[in-house]
Amino acid sequence: MTSTIEDNNVEQYDVVIIGGSFSGLSLGLFLGNAMRKVLIIDAHSPRNEHSDVMYNLIGRNETKPSLLLRDAKAEILLFEHVTLCTGMATDVTGNEKSGFKVRYRGSETLHTQGEHVEVAAKRVVFASGVKDVLPQIEGIETFWPEHIFHCPYCIAYGIKGLPVAIYSPNDEAYMMAKIINKWTGDVLLLTENKVVLSLEESNDLERLNVTVNTSEVLKITGDLGDHIELHLATGECIQRRGLFIHLPFHLNNEALLTQLGLAISEEGLVQVDEQYETSKAGVYAIGDMVTLLQKVSHAIHSGNAAGFAIDHSLSMEVERSG
Repeated sequence: MTSTIEDNNVEQYDVVIIGGSFSGLSLGLFLGNAMRKVLIIDAHSPRNEHSDVMYNLIGRNETKPSLLLRDAKAEILLFEHVTLCTGMATDVTGNEKSGFKVRYRGSETLHTQGEHVEVAAKRVVFASGVKDVLPQIEGIETFWPEHIFHCPYCIAYGIKGLPVAIYSPNDEAYMMAKIINKWTGDVLLLTENKVVLSLEESNDLERLNVTVNTSEVLKITGDLGDHIELHLATGECIQRRGLFIHLPFHLNNEALLTQLGLAISEEGLVQVDEQYETSKAGVYAIGDMVTLLQKVSHAIHSGNAAGFAIDHSLSMEVERSG
């Protein structure tokens, strides 16, 4: 199959990547090395933009995410055929056979809206990630993400031995307590009386010195950078270094995904095959949008894997057109 776009007034790209964080930059680097002409549209809103440290990335353990992104963008800018721009995608039309048109609103700064720009692409990749949804607890946003954590593997080693709490008024409470107690012997499990633990589970948590509190969490205050204070409906005020929550999320660019008719799983993820191609031919998705294993290392892997598949697809397309 051959992609053909007949418009000399529109800038032509092999691939347009919507999203310029870890997965998008990983894909851009791969395709840049593969001599593909690429446009990366970056809205400058990575999921972990306010995080001070990340773990479990070989060679960069305990690195600030923003520093890794800075270095990755510097590498991308060395390619003359890869363009990294600030903007927000607003429209995607077309198909694999005739090619795609992508419209985005460019901007000189993050807060200044610019003019709409239209470009053409043979392939389109969504790498725009997800947005976490915090529970409705007064004061919680002030302490996110300095003291509010959604992934123990991303932060727990850095606060090992310190008192922490788990907010889990759902069936994940026992599992989270079992995982997190490895890092500290002072764990408070907050269930808001919405979790029924079995006798075996209760005895196991008691053995692990996990304290279960069923009171509702009304408010969070504290000293940013040092501790938080959890104000409970019972009148208690409990001080902790941090609070772990398994947060729900929603997909970024959901309107565009719906416009293209992409299949979404029951977990709220974009459905892709083993090559990261979505239900619409020629449109791919990578990073946190496609998996519950939402880690920087996996985002980077997905960009590389999709790059391999996309370059092969484009290479075979050229062979057939000749």
